[in-house]
Amino acid sequence: MSKGYGKIKSEEGRPFVKNDPRINRKGRPRKLVTDTIKKLKDDGVQPVSKSDIKDIYLSLINIPIPELKELVKDDTETVLVRIVGKNILSGRGFDIIESMLDRAIGKATQQVNKDITTNGKDISLRNLIDFEKTKSDTE
Repeated sequence: MSKGYGKIKSEEGRPFVKNDPRINRKGRPRKLVTDTIKKLKDDGVQPVSKSDIKDIYLSLINIPIPELKELVKDDTETVLVRIVGKNILSGRGFDIIESMLDRAIGKATQQVNKDITTNGKDISLRNLIDFEKTKSDTE
């Protein structure tokens, strides 16, 4: 067994020789997201669907605070439930609930006045020139 850098004794291992096949010249292979996904699938973890997220958001909003506190304390609960629950219970609870509703249901539609400057007329070069003339006449 090696005892750390610079403390390896010759009787503990063979030194490398030129072009030794034991030398890993490319280094350790990178860990990829696909590797993690495969490992999680092998462990039985399934991806969450959009409808699952919507359902859990709307359910978390609808439970009493003591029950939510119990879910947050439970170490076996999913990461999403624990993190969202902690944020709801924090001082920013209203903002968190508002963003959850926006994601689950969608933002409320807002009426925007599309005709701001043209009074119903199409924008053309002639209209812009006329507008500039009337603007300079009034100043």
